[in-house]
Amino acid sequence: MSSSNIVTNKTWRPIHQFGLWLVLFCCYNNQALAANELEELRPRLGNEWVQVQNDKRNDIRTYIRHEDDKYFRSFKADMRLDANIRTLASVMLDFDNYTRWYWRTQTSELLKKHSPTHYILYVVHDTPYNIPDLDVILNAIVEPQSASQAAVTIKVSALPDYLPLKPTLKRMIAEDMSIKITPLPKNRVHLEVQGYFEVANTVLPTWAANMIQRTAPYTVLTQLKKMVTLEHYQKANTPIGFAVYNYEEYQAQFNPAHP
Repeated sequence: MSSSNIVTNKTWRPIHQFGLWLVLFCCYNNQALAANELEELRPRLGNEWVQVQNDKRNDIRTYIRHEDDKYFRSFKADMRLDANIRTLASVMLDFDNYTRWYWRTQTSELLKKHSPTHYILYVVHDTPYNIPDLDVILNAIVEPQSASQAAVTIKVSALPDYLPLKPTLKRMIAEDMSIKITPLPKNRVHLEVQGYFEVANTVLPTWAANMIQRTAPYTVLTQLKKMVTLEHYQKANTPIGFAVYNYEEYQAQFNPAHP
């Protein structure tokens, strides 16, 4: 065999490396082009709500939208479930057990109880996608039922400066929610949630934040649905601190002419 037909190791190595880089470059370009094409085909979110999930079996619906003054997407969800409104209130006011149902919560702690309708709590989220874990201080204010309001509402907002920053965690500057719990006939409730979250200095990549906004509300509601079936909450004797009425009780108390 002539020396002209022999490819030495020294000759083959740079050719092999060049070929490998060429393959990787082509794969990267193809993926980038596919992502760009997909992005072009995907409808842009505006101020109108776009439905993400419609789970008829669990009676859960979730939505997203992108408001003009927000960095990330906002979310909305609602669910109808078979539960006494007192049971649901007991679950939602048991702040130290949010680890059992709230989104990827590794720590939940009631920091201060100003009154039976005003709480400050601390939550640490175990964040996916190899992103630093997040902590948040939440200010929760409950508006009980009244003659003009059949629902219990809970307004939640972040207090990012309430505690010193922790070196291993990233602080959330928004985990704001409006929660509305309306009693329905036959011991049922309608739960509606609307909210927005954001991390200081936009630590979260946009794609990760958007993924969480799409999936977290549904996950929370499905877990909450399981929690209200627990006997511990169904037979809870601990006073809530304010009056709570199911549908029939509310009608009798505030609208006796139309039971």
